[in-house]
Amino acid sequence: MDVLCMLCPSVYFLFLCGLFRKAQDGWLRFVISPEAHKILARIGGNDYAFAELASIEQTLSESGEKANLRLLKQPGISKLLLLGIVLAIFQQWCGINVIFNYAQEIFSNAGYSVSDILFNIVITGCVTWHLPLSECSLWINWGEKP
Repeated sequence: MDVLCMLCPSVYFLFLCGLFRKAQDGWLRFVISPEAHKILARIGGNDYAFAELASIEQTLSESGEKANLRLLKQPGISKLLLLGIVLAIFQQWCGINVIFNYAQEIFSNAGYSVSDILFNIVITGCVTWHLPLSECSLWINWGEKP
């Protein structure tokens, strides 16, 4: 049952990625449009905009070939892929998921009443929702500056 619970969101995500393929192509056409030039010029000036658009066009022309599964058989790639899969599985078995899945048992064993348990679960969810947003804003404001 646990494997099915982990597999269903992954399959759903892959299905959605296939649906939005056309939207990605439309986004790529926007990137090399005059409006994109205006945005880039506001960020770093006219020379910066021309250089970035040229770099984007070069990248798009070079990456026109499709990837195939033979790339996964290159030396070292299969080990990296296996490592990523194992880390993802371990992440699902431990960490914050344990708190969310067993919150009621954890808090009741700690001696909380039902209303306190519900309050603590809400607080845990709010903190877990708020912290990534805070991290993103810190990263945007402090982390990406050259």
